[in-house]
Amino acid sequence: MRYREHRFPCDLPVEVVGPDGQVQACIVTNVSQWGVRLARFDAPQIGDTLRLRLGVGTQPREARVRWSAGAYCGLRFAQPLDARTIALARKSVSHKARIKPPGWNLQLRELR
Repeated sequence: MRYREHRFPCDLPVEVVGPDGQVQACIVTNVSQWGVRLARFDAPQIGDTLRLRLGVGTQPREARVRWSAGAYCGLRFAQPLDARTIALARKSVSHKARIKPPGWNLQLRELR
């Protein structure tokens, strides 16, 4: 059985360069060591190679489109992300809830 790597939620605006050189702004909604899920992205072709930068001071990453559904798509990196880049993407998450459910402690970020 193959286990997939853990995915961390994020809300990171990025620019993606398509195979034709066109730049498009979108949002990374989750990130793992080997891939990301993008939102607000025009449907690319499965198998296309894209380049994206995951934050200021990081190198552009080459990634291949694995799936596409509506305004979402999944990319798999050619090389795995390092821990620093994943940490930068994770810091983009807004931990403030708009509506506070009664009895919930919203100061807790995650369980390890």
